[in-house]
Amino acid sequence: MSISKLSVFTQKQYQSLSLDGQTHFNREYAKGKKTLFAMFLCWSVMCHYVYVGKWGVWLAYLFSGGFFGIWCVIDIFRLNGMVKDRNEQVANDLILMIKSLEA
Repeated sequence: MSISKLSVFTQKQYQSLSLDGQTHFNREYAKGKKTLFAMFLCWSVMCHYVYVGKWGVWLAYLFSGGFFGIWCVIDIFRLNGMVKDRNEQVANDLILMIKSLEA
């Protein structure tokens, strides 16, 4: 599992885990990480905010019709960043959980 797409801070936190912790992280991160392809598919049916766990933003998006189409166009350029942010959050949550179990 390559952690090179995660931030330097997260990579250092990952390296501070025990070997068993890293193995557990790799297994759980593979299950929880989001992909750009799936994000694009969700964008095409206006549910990409749900895919990354932003239900409130999705409701605003839905009821405004993607801010009358403008938000839809802008979001196509933001999809990659949204996936990276969510994956970073998943990784940090996993590291905190594993560190608490190792303590």
